Amino acid sequence: MQLQNPFWQKSKALKALFDRLGGEVRFVGGTVRDCLTGKSPSDIDLATPLTPEEVKTLLNGYAVIPTGLAFGTQTVVIGGKNFKSVEITTLRQDVAPDGRRTKVVFSTDWETDAARRDFTINALSADFDGTVYDYFGGIGDLQNGIVRFIGNPAARIAEDYLRILRYFRFLARFSKHPADESVLNVCKNSADGLDKVSPERICTEMTKLLDAPNAGLALHAMERAELLRRWFPDADLAVFDRLSTPCPAARWNVLGRTPLYRYLPRALKQQLALFLPDAATPFEAACLLKKNPLKAVVLDALNARFPEKDFPSAQNLAVPSYPISGKDLAFLPPPAIGKALTAARDFWIKKQGKPDKAALLDFVKSLNFETNSGQSNRRSG
Repeated sequence: MQLQNPFWQKSKALKALFDRLGGEVRFVGGTVRDCLTGKSPSDIDLATPLTPEEVKTLLNGYAVIPTGLAFGTQTVVIGGKNFKSVEITTLRQDVAPDGRRTKVVFSTDWETDAARRDFTINALSADFDGTVYDYFGGIGDLQNGIVRFIGNPAARIAEDYLRILRYFRFLARFSKHPADESVLNVCKNSADGLDKVSPERICTEMTKLLDAPNAGLALHAMERAELLRRWFPDADLAVFDRLSTPCPAARWNVLGRTPLYRYLPRALKQQLALFLPDAATPFEAACLLKKNPLKAVVLDALNARFPEKDFPSAQNLAVPSYPISGKDLAFLPPPAIGKALTAARDFWIKKQGKPDKAALLDFVKSLNFETNSGQSNRRSG
C-alpha cells in the first residue's frame, strides 16, 4: 500500500533525520496506524536495523537520550515544528518474557520485529516515501474494525499481561464488532496475571479506554470477561449506556467508586470534584450545577445515574447565597478554615439551604477544631 502525502513528508526535521540514517529507518506502530485512519499521532515512533551505537554515531550533533537502551530505544531531539522529539528503537526479538518484562536480542529483520507486537493493526511500518509494510493483515483489520492478536491470544497475553487491557482499549477505539468470545475467555482465564501490572499503568489504560469513542462496547466486553468489577465494583452498565456525553470525567463518575481513583491525573480529579457522588435531592443537584463549568455534562451524568429523579428541573431551582465565608471563621487557625467551610457547606446543602449564618457558625463551633485562642471545640453527642 502507498500512502499519499503522509504528514511526515511535510516535516523538514524528519526528512533530515531519515537522510542522516541513510534511509534505514521506518515509521512504526501507532504512527502508521493513526496516519491510515486520518488521525494525528501524539508521538512519533521509529524503528531501524541499525544498532543503538550506530544510531548514536550517525546522529552526531543531535541530542540522543538513552531512554530505554536495554531495549534498544533512544529518544532523539529533532526540534521539529510539530514534533520536538522522536523515539527510535532497534529491531528486536523478545526472549524470556515473564508476563510483564522481557529480555531482547537485536535483529535486522523487519517481519521478526513486527511479529513481537500485540495486534495486527499495531504491526505496520512505513518508509518516508509512504510505502506501508503489512506482514499480518493489519490494514484489512483496520479497515474492517477488527482488533486481532498476532498469533495465539493466550500466548501473546502470557508474554505481557498488560495486553489484556490493551485489547479492551483498542476495542473501544477501533472495533466495529462485538468482542471475540474466545478471546474474552482467554482474558478471563489470564486475569490473575494483571497483578503484575502496576496500578498506575492500569489507570492509564482505563483512562484511554474511557476517552475512546466506543467505550461502552469495551466495557460490556470487560464485564463478560468478569474483569470490570475488579476496578469498578459498583459499576452498572445500564447507567453507563444512558450517558450521552463522551466526557471521560462523566464516564468515570457513572462507573462509581474505584481503587484507581488515587492514581488518576490531577486534572481529571479536579473535574470529578465537580460531580456529586450521590445526589439525593434536586436542591443538592442545583447547588452542584450552580456556576459549574461542566454543567451540561454533570446534568447528563445525574440523569443517567438517577433517571427516576427530576434533575432537569434542578437547574432552574433558585439557590440562596451561601451565608458564610472564610472571614466569618477567623476564630479558627488558617489550616482549619478550608475544612470547616467545606463541612459547613455540606451541612447547609443537606439541610436544603435552610440554616442561616448563626446556625452555620454554631455548627462549625461544634466541630473538633482548635481555635486561635488555643481552646478546643468538641463535637457534641
